[in-house]
Amino acid sequence: MDSPTIHPLVKGVVEGARRKLARPVQPKQPLKHDSIAEITLTLGSASASLADIRFLFILLVGYAGVFRISEVLSIRVRDVTIFDDFMKVYLIKRKNDQYRDGHVSVIARSQKPTCPVGITERILSFLPDSSGSSYPIVRRIVNSRHSKERFHESLGISYSTAYASFKSYISPFVSDTSLYGTHSIRIGGANDPGFRSLDSSMKDRHVGWKNPKSKFRYLETVPEQLVEITRTMNI
Repeated sequence: MDSPTIHPLVKGVVEGARRKLARPVQPKQPLKHDSIAEITLTLGSASASLADIRFLFILLVGYAGVFRISEVLSIRVRDVTIFDDFMKVYLIKRKNDQYRDGHVSVIARSQKPTCPVGITERILSFLPDSSGSSYPIVRRIVNSRHSKERFHESLGISYSTAYASFKSYISPFVSDTSLYGTHSIRIGGANDPGFRSLDSSMKDRHVGWKNPKSKFRYLETVPEQLVEITRTMNI
């Protein structure tokens, strides 16, 4: 005897109940450039703690690279190559990497307090391993009675730790933390005015977008840009 759960009537009732009870997806707000700059100026002093430096690395590199939090946490020491004017960040895997051959992001050195290359150099200077290490850059922090805090020799942090850290750090800078999540960093980078002004193919290459639908989920609609559509119609 067939299970009653596979009957079309039962399936229809279940699907209807799911649609009726489902809560609409609430996309997170982008973390804007002004907030990024304010957070950096507050945390990026010479006396910044290891936790401050670790969060700024996640924030600034994630924003500039338009990375997912999982991608930032997976960056290994060996994946970063620093030059005078920029750095290359190799991601061994991206969510939309169809061929699993990795992705290289090129991030410029800006010489500003918000410079992602500068914060990368800073966090690397506190890590105990060499440039060829296969351990993650974002590490756990070890506290001891007999020595000052330090980054762990090899262990990274979990998503839950990164999420809790994000919520704690942005709290003084936003009015409602429930509107923001770690994905707000990536959305903020995707909506940065400078990034939006780039040629579409350049944006696709930097972020790794292969599907236009993915792109439109991240980019906010700017009314001033939409007005240009009908202006060109001469109506």
